[in-house]
Amino acid sequence: PGSAEDKAKIEKSLAELESDVEKAIKDYESLISSAEEKKLISEALVAANGYRDAVKKGVALAKDGKEDEAQAVRKGEWVTKANEMRDKTDALVKTNREGAEASKKSIAITSQNAYTGTLIATLAGVLIATLFSFALSKRIVGRMQSVVETSRRIASGDLQGPIPRSGRDEVGQLSQSV
Repeated sequence: PGSAEDKAKIEKSLAELESDVEKAIKDYESLISSAEEKKLISEALVAANGYRDAVKKGVALAKDGKEDEAQAVRKGEWVTKANEMRDKTDALVKTNREGAEASKKSIAITSQNAYTGTLIATLAGVLIATLFSFALSKRIVGRMQSVVETSRRIASGDLQGPIPRSGRDEVGQLSQSV
């Protein structure tokens, strides 16, 4: 950047960027979930501060009219610090990606276990209901067969045989009516 106006724009842009980075890091800190991640964010902050200082150094040199020195800082220290910051950020992204994958696997396992548990509980419920229905129907059918046998015996003229025990339900009422 050659003009004073261009240099002022760069300074303003850098100040806005620095503010945005500080806010993003502050927001991110509440999401840190491991000591490794905390270490990586700390290293990324050191690298970001080094990059910021290199940029400010280059801008100050350019502002003072030392364009050759500013250009040397941009091509050397500035690029080196940018690369360090990128590498630290990449390591942090990698750690977060690995954590997300581990969480994804854990959620998949938990989901599968919930599905299996629900299926087993449903099948057990159906089995219990079937067994209960079978036992109940067998009891009712047995009592009905007894009433039918008694009715046939009475219809054939045998009034001496025993009449089945009665109950309070419909079968019992039928039994009492015979």
